[in-house]
Amino acid sequence: MKALFYLLEASFRAESDMNVADLEEAIKLFAEDYQAIKNAGDKIYKHEGIYDVELLPKQTIVDVLYTPENTLFSKSVKKFLLQVIDHSKSTNLTNEEIIELINFQEQENLCETKEAHGLLGLLKIPQEIQDVYVVYNKRNWYEFHKYFLSKFPCEPAYFIDECNKYFPNLYLHERNKETMSQMEGVWHNFVQQILYCLACLNDTFPKYLKDRDKYQRIDALVKFSSETGIETSPQGNAKQKQDMTFEFSGKDICCEPHMKLSKSDTKGDTIFYFNRVYFHEGSENIHNGKILIGHIGKHIDF
Repeated sequence: MKALFYLLEASFRAESDMNVADLEEAIKLFAEDYQAIKNAGDKIYKHEGIYDVELLPKQTIVDVLYTPENTLFSKSVKKFLLQVIDHSKSTNLTNEEIIELINFQEQENLCETKEAHGLLGLLKIPQEIQDVYVVYNKRNWYEFHKYFLSKFPCEPAYFIDECNKYFPNLYLHERNKETMSQMEGVWHNFVQQILYCLACLNDTFPKYLKDRDKYQRIDALVKFSSETGIETSPQGNAKQKQDMTFEFSGKDICCEPHMKLSKSDTKGDTIFYFNRVYFHEGSENIHNGKILIGHIGKHIDF
């Protein structure tokens, strides 16, 4: 889902006791993440009122950037701040219109527009806007997009493409777009479970792969299961290995380890489902070493 982010007065309001050094470091990091967000294709707009915001007492953004004799901030930090502001398009919307647009967007069907709205913040934003809609850094940016994916998964093809964008340590095979739609039960009812499995693979499993020479699959899967609460194991039936083998970058990879998707997200649903997420730990020469997701769908034995 494409995102339209806004820079408002609230985006730059500093705490009264913040010193110059801390603010300079915050601006530098913010500028780096800002550029990464733009490079990913999201759009960023600014409200003209930001120029009058005081970064420090009696030090507005206009004073800092456009007063030559102002030496409070270093030239490099001014450059970072200027980059953020000058590279953002102006908007004619008022602060109130933008805040309302952001806070009430989920009342619409975003699968139609596939556009979400959020606020970029240099520092902690007051409670004018719900926290889930505020992005401070690239990590928040990933969470922002995954939140909207959980709320608006739309169709399987879209869901898989979005997962490939926002789980940077994973690569999901194209075939999942078909196998997800063939899950036992309605695939929409497993979205939260699937996202939790993928998040754990993305965030937790890589630590078991830091020293691949000492990697022990069974030991890693047992620890991973204990840490995440997801029942994860290798395939019990060796005869099924061919059915678990998929082509990644021209190479056949057996995605034998799998996580169980036995419960749906639906409250009160007591059915035990035989759905799985099959994966492989990855290889350095295939998709930049990412963990490979070969199958999301029915248990391959069935």
